[in-house]
Amino acid sequence: MDQELDTGRDPVPRPAGRGKEIIYSPVKQTALAHGIPVWQPGSLKRPENIAALAAYNADLYIVAAFGQILPQAVLDQPRYGTLNIHASLLPKYRGVSPISEAILQDDPETGVTVRMVRYPAGFTNSWHTHPCAHGMFVLEGTLVTHQGSFGPGNFVWFPQGMTMEHGATQREDVTVLFLTNKRFEIHYVQR
Repeated sequence: MDQELDTGRDPVPRPAGRGKEIIYSPVKQTALAHGIPVWQPGSLKRPENIAALAAYNADLYIVAAFGQILPQAVLDQPRYGTLNIHASLLPKYRGVSPISEAILQDDPETGVTVRMVRYPAGFTNSWHTHPCAHGMFVLEGTLVTHQGSFGPGNFVWFPQGMTMEHGATQREDVTVLFLTNKRFEIHYVQR
């Protein structure tokens, strides 16, 4: 799997300030400084933009604060689907500024953690619990858990406090995206 970031997406720049100069967002400025092209397609409802995005032949789309409802034709493009990462605790804070609203409400728990984890063939993360609910989205291989076995494209949910074990099969590695919205800790238990 190609793990390089090929492109970013940023809102179309508009003239700002007294001189009505075009000022790029901090996201675009940082991307360009690191040689990462930024694609600014406008609407993803336009067929030519849908086709241009499909040309990347991506395994997975991860969407965060995109500002558009993606058409089904876009959502269906990547082999493993599309993950929409929301930076607040849904459904508590929705709308145009969930992070700002969480700060204004002095909410101590908000945000999201996404980590890519690879378990080598034969590895099992033995019986343990977490003080946070979390999910694992299988990218490659088979995730073996106490709930069953899950291949690419499956999302497996683990409720807060559940005693669990998971890992790879004996023959192949497994790669997952680990997602949670709370501080992550692991506590091993005797079984």
